[in-house]
Amino acid sequence: MGNEARVGRSELALAAGTAVNAVFAYSFVTAWRRKGAPFVPSAQAKIDAIFGRGGVLQSHVRRRQHAVDLGSGGGAFVRAAVRNGHFARATGYELNPALVLFARMQSVLARGEHFRLCSLWDADLSDADLVFVYGVPSIMVALEAKLTRELPVDAVVVSNLFRFPDVENGRTTALVEEASQWVDAGLQNLSMDDSGMLFVYRHRAKSSE
Repeated sequence: MGNEARVGRSELALAAGTAVNAVFAYSFVTAWRRKGAPFVPSAQAKIDAIFGRGGVLQSHVRRRQHAVDLGSGGGAFVRAAVRNGHFARATGYELNPALVLFARMQSVLARGEHFRLCSLWDADLSDADLVFVYGVPSIMVALEAKLTRELPVDAVVVSNLFRFPDVENGRTTALVEEASQWVDAGLQNLSMDDSGMLFVYRHRAKSSE
C-alpha cells in the first residue's frame, strides 16, 4: 500500500507539473505572437498592498464600481477587488483558456467576478475605476496610449514592476504618476514575482492648448 500511495503521489505531481508547464508555455507563446505579456502570477503581497489597510485602494481610488485586470491569470486580483476591495464588479481579461477556466471555477458562486477570454488590447476600459497590469517593457508605450485614450478621468492605474515610459521621460501624457510603492513581495506561491515595486497613476484630462 505504501508503494502504491507513493506511486500515486508521484503520478499526481507529474500531472500537475505537466499542466503548469503547459499553461506557462501557452502564455509565453501567445504573449509573443499577440504582443501581450506572459503569465507570471503577482505575489500575494502585491495584492495585499493594493487592497489592504492603508494600501493603494484607500489612498488613491475614489470610486469602487469597476476594477479591471489586464492579463488576469488565475484571477487573484479580480477576487480581491470584489471580496476585499468591495468593488461592485471586477473583470479580468486573459488570453490563456486554461487560466480563464481556472479563474471562473474559483468564482463560480461569486457575484461581480467576471473573466473574459480575449487580449488586453480588446479590453473595455470605458467605465474602469481601477486598472491593474503586470506587463513587459515592450508593450508599455502602446498600453499607455490605450489607457490614455479609453479611461475615464480620475481612473487609477496600478502597474506592477514597470513604469510607463512616456511618464518616466516627462513627455505629454494624461497618465500622471501618483506614487511608487515598495513592497516586500518575496517568492510566494511559485509566483516568481519577487520584484518590489508598484507604480500608481491617475488619468487626468489633457489640457487643451
